[in-house]
Amino acid sequence: MQEGFKKSDIEILVSTMNRTTLDFLIPMFPFAHFSAFTIVVINQTTAHKMLESEYPTVRIVNSFEKGLSKSRNLALQITQGKIILLTDDDVVFINGFENILLKKFNENKDAAAIQFRVEDMLGKAFKEYRKHSGILSTRGILYTMSIEMAYNRNTILKSRIEFDENFGLGAAFPLGEEHIFLGDLKKAGFSILYHNEVIARHKAEKNSDNITSKRRFETIGAYYVRMFPKTFYFWLVLFFLLNLKNGRVKLHQVAGCFINAVKGKKQYLKLIDENNNR
Repeated sequence: MQEGFKKSDIEILVSTMNRTTLDFLIPMFPFAHFSAFTIVVINQTTAHKMLESEYPTVRIVNSFEKGLSKSRNLALQITQGKIILLTDDDVVFINGFENILLKKFNENKDAAAIQFRVEDMLGKAFKEYRKHSGILSTRGILYTMSIEMAYNRNTILKSRIEFDENFGLGAAFPLGEEHIFLGDLKKAGFSILYHNEVIARHKAEKNSDNITSKRRFETIGAYYVRMFPKTFYFWLVLFFLLNLKNGRVKLHQVAGCFINAVKGKKQYLKLIDENNNR
């Protein structure tokens, strides 16, 4: 019988840049000192801004590569935990989050990944979530955030699936890396679930909010064709219908946004063609 997961099996993989002290970890754990948790920090930096740790529970990797997906893949290569969170340096964890993770992964030992809820700093739902736990659909994957996700390390390594380094902040297309990663897992037949409990808080603003509307829709077009090469237009039309319904896109914006999404599709296919011909 498979032994149950325990707190020491949880490893938190934090992506950050240009850090020289561990002070940024302090507000991430307002209920305890960060050294009470097993943490790996991937610090994308330069030779003049190196990070070190005096805590045995906190490992540091100073990387001279750029790009969020590169950071995530490096973290996956070196992680030792059985349950892993690939998180950002501005997340604030909820007291008892580790117990929520353990309970759900012990109940679902075959799950490759489980999505949890995130709140804003005022304690309100960060976005609209399903009320009931269950299987995470392909449509649900398209609305995930990386900070909501926890993974079964052994299953991820078994899958041999990595983050697509053409996507994510610092890459050719600055969004969509978590959607593609989860989509690849789902296509490969691995179980991805959703659980309706909060594990963390995050400020209302995200780094991706600084991306221009034009570039955002180009990137959506790029990762939609990456995820749905044969049904691209179906998913793109569905995207606009849903976003019109919830008010994220106005009717007068649809034509321009759709054109930019198709441009992004062409940009991605051109990039792949150039890479294949090198």
